[in-house]
Amino acid sequence: MKKGLIFVGVFALFLIPLVSFGADSFFGQIFPEELSRKVAQHPGNIGACDLVSLFDNVLRFAIYLAIMVATLMFTYAGFLYVTAAANQENINTARKIFGNVFLGLVFILGAWLIVNLIMNVFLDTDKTKLPWNSIECVERNFQTTPFGPPGIDASLPGNPDAVPLPSLESAVDHQTALDTFEDEGITVTSTSGADGVKEDCFGTGCTSLKNIQESVVDNTVNLKRACSECDIQVNGGTERGVHEAGDTGHEAGFKIDLQGNGPLDDFIENSGKFTRAGSRGGNPQYKDVCGNSYVRESGHWDITVVQACSF
Repeated sequence: MKKGLIFVGVFALFLIPLVSFGADSFFGQIFPEELSRKVAQHPGNIGACDLVSLFDNVLRFAIYLAIMVATLMFTYAGFLYVTAAANQENINTARKIFGNVFLGLVFILGAWLIVNLIMNVFLDTDKTKLPWNSIECVERNFQTTPFGPPGIDASLPGNPDAVPLPSLESAVDHQTALDTFEDEGITVTSTSGADGVKEDCFGTGCTSLKNIQESVVDNTVNLKRACSECDIQVNGGTERGVHEAGDTGHEAGFKIDLQGNGPLDDFIENSGKFTRAGSRGGNPQYKDVCGNSYVRESGHWDITVVQACSF
């Protein structure tokens, strides 16, 4: 009876904090917050990436749960071993539990590490510094080209005949974007001041809005309207020779840089309108319900817009 009470006490000491921590940190995260918000507000925006994120959370939960169960089993085996005295059967049972649980943990964690090693060896290491199962969704639009081989859907991203769709909306010229931002109280500047804001510019020290996507302009305006106390300053647009090239990058008109400041940082990080979506390049990343990405880089927010969002 005394031994049984000792085991129950030890079991409770391990179980209570594990259950409390697990319920708050793991169970609540199985269903992604962003997916929950989309289900409630924008069901039409749910995509394959949301389902992959859900699966990723389930996988993480399963690993954490396995570690919890292993801890409890080790505790039980230790109890059997310590209290076995001359009972050889309990000693053998304890050893068997120790061995089986240890092999199970090695199998689970070893499989994860092997996949991570393979991903780092065969893929671009700059993109796999984070664990391989860190999901970073990139939404791309494609249109079908008549030059694709018969029977192949040229709209598939993996198809070499697919061509990126520049925009579902028309691009905006430099002056129109400037006027729109000015009307909304949004400042456009550059590292060299207002003189660096010009339509055609190359290299550092200037900011251009030439051929910026209308969705980017609208999303920035909506952001300002939702956070009226925020000082929205544009310090990066479509200028050439500065940003990393890409079909959805700055020069293509899908990105904009906003100067970081207290009110804007607080709005994106704490207003509840954005969901933390891991990191990109070691910098914290947030997403709105429309799938737009907000990455807090050094001194500014790097924003990728797939569609204008209402906050």
